[in-house]
Amino acid sequence: MAKIENTPENAGPTRVQRILTAMIVGVIGTAIASIAVLIASAAFGWKGLFAIFGPLASIGMLAGMLLMIALFIVSVIEKARQNRSNQ
Repeated sequence: MAKIENTPENAGPTRVQRILTAMIVGVIGTAIASIAVLIASAAFGWKGLFAIFGPLASIGMLAGMLLMIALFIVSVIEKARQNRSNQ
């Protein structure tokens, strides 16, 4: 199979970008699911779930935001590297 040259026209996301994206989806998805559990527990009067799902939701959203910042930084560095190689 021929190796495809990584030019700006056909440049796709790098492996690091794909991994970070999957991590973002997983972490934020888990945080949203835990928020849904907290809302359901408040609606049905279940006690004791806040101790588990409260910190999970807040830490998950914070970790998701930090991962998004990391993805942005990686994307900027990769784009700068591509621009340097094309000059």
